[in-house]
Amino acid sequence: MTLNDYLTAVKRAVRIIYPHLAPDYFDLCFSASIPAWVDTYQTHRAEFQCWTEQEIEDQILAEWCSMAAPSTTEVQ
Repeated sequence: MTLNDYLTAVKRAVRIIYPHLAPDYFDLCFSASIPAWVDTYQTHRAEFQCWTEQEIEDQILAEWCSMAAPSTTEVQ
């Protein structure tokens, strides 16, 4: 998987997470986050070489859902 493939998958996943953003605003926000995604790709390049775009997209969505899910820990 190339960096371009990775960024394409990330962009698709992030678009699913933020469907309410206007396309121009989404593109602006995503462009601003590219350096962070590039750092992630470079850090995990060897691992990502074996992944498909769909696997990257699925992983990002799974992580987002786990962070956005309400906590099941009851506070007493």
